[in-house]
Amino acid sequence: RENMGAAIPGAEKVMTNSPGPLGVEASNWLGADKQFESEVFKGIPHTDNVADVMKTLGSPGKTKKQVFDQLHPEGWVLKKNNAGSTLQTMGTKSPDLYISQRGGNFPRITAKGQEKWIIQPDAGLAKENIVFRLLDRLLPKNMTDRFSGSSEYRVHAVNGKAIDYATVNRGSFSENMLEHILPFRTSRQRRATQFVQQQLDGMPSEHKGDFRKLTYGMDVGFDKSNNPFLIETNPNSAGSTSGWSIHPYIQDAIRAKIKGTLPNYVKARRAIYGGAAGIGGGAIVNNMIQGDE
Repeated sequence: RENMGAAIPGAEKVMTNSPGPLGVEASNWLGADKQFESEVFKGIPHTDNVADVMKTLGSPGKTKKQVFDQLHPEGWVLKKNNAGSTLQTMGTKSPDLYISQRGGNFPRITAKGQEKWIIQPDAGLAKENIVFRLLDRLLPKNMTDRFSGSSEYRVHAVNGKAIDYATVNRGSFSENMLEHILPFRTSRQRRATQFVQQQLDGMPSEHKGDFRKLTYGMDVGFDKSNNPFLIETNPNSAGSTSGWSIHPYIQDAIRAKIKGTLPNYVKARRAIYGGAAGIGGGAIVNNMIQGDE
């Protein structure tokens, strides 16, 4: 259980946030061009440029909304090509974002400005586990108002490796709090981390040299069928990297991955629950601990 696989050569750089000149340039490409980001990472819903869509499907008398409904009858997300996608998941209203299922003020898009906008199918977001949602309601609002209530996770990755035990639930404050007490990760935490590793391993070969080894704080959502999809990658040095990376337990998990071992807080909680298993209820607790691996 202590063997977390090979250490990450040279990954100590992540602690100084310095991916180097090429890394800075590469991360800026991803951070400023969502359409290009979707070409590098196939887990992002299919992304089209609005100018191309209007050229293909538009016709006199047809509104943009009608064209978009034809393209994605199940719902769509319209946003600026350089917009922060967290606006989408948190439900924040912005002139750079419009979600067909939510309504609101449709942005004014001129014929010349169409190429600055992209459109994606609306994958929707599953609601967070009902137990965690109920617990969140019992907490003071100022503790939970930054959490969406939707199933969205921040997954950290360094030098081509998704970091075990550094996945944060952006939907529920209580799950993040209980993560340090319960002797297991939730299924979605594990699946989100595995999904990011698949994205890093599966990117087109021509991009792996530039993009695979960057530091990321990727946002992973689960759609209403409980399937993961990538919302955005938040590459380091693009002005949109993960604010969670300053937390001690995230840094602990990153250092542990570099060394090929377990984070200290995971070792501690396993020792505590392992002792409890020795006193009584061993089968239940041991099964829970095995679910953490």
